[in-house]
Amino acid sequence: MNNKILSYLKRNNTKKVWFLVGGIFVMCALLIVYLNYKGNTHQKCPEDYGSDDESITQKNADFDKWTKEFYENYPDASLSDLSEARYDFYVKNNCVVAIKRYNDAKNGKADPEDMAIIDKVIDDAISAKKYISDLGFSFDYPKDFRVVNDSEESRLFIFPNSYNPESDDEITAVVISSSPNNPPITPMEWLESSYSGADLSKGYNKVNIDGQEAISLENNMWVVVNTPDDKYQISIAPLPFKNPNESLQKALSQIVSTMSFK
Repeated sequence: MNNKILSYLKRNNTKKVWFLVGGIFVMCALLIVYLNYKGNTHQKCPEDYGSDDESITQKNADFDKWTKEFYENYPDASLSDLSEARYDFYVKNNCVVAIKRYNDAKNGKADPEDMAIIDKVIDDAISAKKYISDLGFSFDYPKDFRVVNDSEESRLFIFPNSYNPESDDEITAVVISSSPNNPPITPMEWLESSYSGADLSKGYNKVNIDGQEAISLENNMWVVVNTPDDKYQISIAPLPFKNPNESLQKALSQIVSTMSFK
């Protein structure tokens, strides 16, 4: 491990597919998928989400996960297969708003905000790499980043490829820290402790990461979640912690939204 990174770690011990396609037909079909696909884990109408930032973030993260989940289970399925199956599901479950948007999408009346979300999902999916941890979790990260495993400290550094650890530049990375959760405590209990260094007075959100309740704070730039067996507590945060650049924010968001414990 680079001396600068080791030096930083000593000073800071807090836990802090698509393939590319074109055409209006495909984009409309993707919109239908966004509004109507529900995987095995999530059975919820799109209109059941709230309009606050936390709910919108959760909805977008769920859509991203559902998209990947569907094509992992049915790699040969067409967009038509997917949209028809989910349309039937929403008819049976009386998802009135989703059905209306489905029909609007088929008639070329797509909501620009929904299309922007779809564009982001496509861009993330076609440019993502996957990392699988020995601790039982995985996540996607941008193709222009790389993962460095600091196994001695149970930390992963996800660096942009442009970062040179031999330079004098400030460390730039998303850091995933794992620590034994013994005795077992919830993410909130740890954040409320004196060991975390967290300032909860600034506000926080409860988010869902693959069925696990997680705590997100510092404008979603610090996330703490337990593994399903409660053996480990995982902390995800950027370096630098204050004012991370846009690419680092996007990388962290992608990592959190695609994290899976399967």
